[in-house]
Amino acid sequence: MGSSLHLHGSLNRLRFELPTGTHENREGQEEWNRLGAANFSSKIVGSFYPKDDPAFDVSAELAVPEELWLERLQPFGQKGYNQSTNIRQA
Repeated sequence: MGSSLHLHGSLNRLRFELPTGTHENREGQEEWNRLGAANFSSKIVGSFYPKDDPAFDVSAELAVPEELWLERLQPFGQKGYNQSTNIRQA
């Protein structure tokens, strides 16, 4: 779970790291190895296009929905692979 300023790059990184066994989240990597790719899925739950305004804060725009999803899903411990309750730092 997380947000990204570069969604396609983040997804491509996951698609490379998990099959090659190099993902930084050891618990998630171990379960991926044990259970196989067919038992995992990812979903984009929202997106937006930055406003054409120099004052537009992309990080702030991402922070609010990410906090809401973290609160709603609680993807920690038995319910997910997030290692921290802190949101992404831009």
